[in-house]
Amino acid sequence: SWVPTNTTHRPDGYWLLTVGGKIQTVAVEIELNLKVNEKYQEAADFYSNEAQIAKVVWLVPLGTAARRIQGQFSQSGAERTNIHNFIAISDFKRCFWDAPILLGPDIGKSLSEFLTGTSRTNLGQSLVTCPTQPLLDFSKSPYRSRSYKSAQKS
Repeated sequence: SWVPTNTTHRPDGYWLLTVGGKIQTVAVEIELNLKVNEKYQEAADFYSNEAQIAKVVWLVPLGTAARRIQGQFSQSGAERTNIHNFIAISDFKRCFWDAPILLGPDIGKSLSEFLTGTSRTNLGQSLVTCPTQPLLDFSKSPYRSRSYKSAQKS
């Protein structure tokens, strides 16, 4: 299976992608609130031991949070710390799949470029103009979200 069974750490989600003809598992971490440093060291150990996870996308409150988390990974001494990419939550809410990666090995790419393995110059407009706002809901109770309520009224 493409989802790790190790229970020492649970990402918020996984994507199964085909990039360049290769199937990859990408973990998704959404950090609405920063955790204690030990939790990030545990996450670094988890990702070091899960070779089937090719990359990790972190949605974080600010760039300072990304640098703090990345710093904890570096200090942990864990292997494979170069698989983590960070995107600001505010950028994702504003730009959705066009949100830029602000820190990590794929810095400067948009999320859509990262997910598709395609550069912006080759990326078709259909990928960036599709309505994507409801795809990731940051509310703690998605069943009470504005998207859900709007859908219920229809």
